[in-house]
Amino acid sequence: MAKSNEIWKAAYSDMRVQKRKPLTPDQNNTDLLHLPEADDIFASVSIDPKKTIPQMNAVGGVFARYLNEVQLYGTNPDVAVYKLIRENQVLLFCQSNAIVNSFREFGTILMPGLARRGATHLIIEQPEIHSEDYTRLVSEAEAAGIKVETISARDNDSNKLAMTAFVAITKALWNPSARVIFWGGNSFLEKRIDEKNLTDYLRDNNIKTVSINGVCIPAEHGSHRYPMTELIPLLEDARIVDTKTTKDIARCVYNTSSSNKGTLWGDFDYVYISGKNTLMQKSKI
Repeated sequence: MAKSNEIWKAAYSDMRVQKRKPLTPDQNNTDLLHLPEADDIFASVSIDPKKTIPQMNAVGGVFARYLNEVQLYGTNPDVAVYKLIRENQVLLFCQSNAIVNSFREFGTILMPGLARRGATHLIIEQPEIHSEDYTRLVSEAEAAGIKVETISARDNDSNKLAMTAFVAITKALWNPSARVIFWGGNSFLEKRIDEKNLTDYLRDNNIKTVSINGVCIPAEHGSHRYPMTELIPLLEDARIVDTKTTKDIARCVYNTSSSNKGTLWGDFDYVYISGKNTLMQKSKI
């Protein structure tokens, strides 16, 4: 099974963008608008949340501000997640179901530390095709003493999927000291017009919840559907960003597929972004 570092080499090794000088936090947004590369990199567009027609991210200088926001507000992801598990009853991790996904590798590394900080349950979507990193994530959680429950995502009705996950999470929370990690795909956590997602169900029931989405899929580099992946080769190490601190990332279209209906990165509380070192090194458990 291919590792994420192998896919990184295939996807990113010949990228001209790697030659671009990283932006420094003291550069202001006015300077960024005049970058010579501004016409050939992705940017966000504002969308009307009432519209259901997905809109493609435009090309322009705003992408440079994505990088600036990550450099200004991005923090160590391990430290941030450990803090979040202490402050919340539920951590919701949203991932692509790509066979190789370094976000799952990140989760695998976190499991022992999450268990030491109070995590008691891992409720995880069972993928149609098992992958090595999925198996390792589950195994590491079990080895750390976290109870694992798998749920299926075969139902095409996103409301039913969210409710299935909600029931499993609330059952675990019958124990007041429980802390739950949910790990699932877009269908559970994307916001859709006139539909509740898993985050909505939990917060409607006064359950302290935080959502984290991951930008980490090198196999999807160059896809206009996932423009934020273009940040990966510009960062040395992974970062996590609170979307409340951002302006441009928060309104960037997350996924422009026809089923998405205009989800924004700001619909998630935090964004995890892999860096070059994160993908090139083997996971250390």
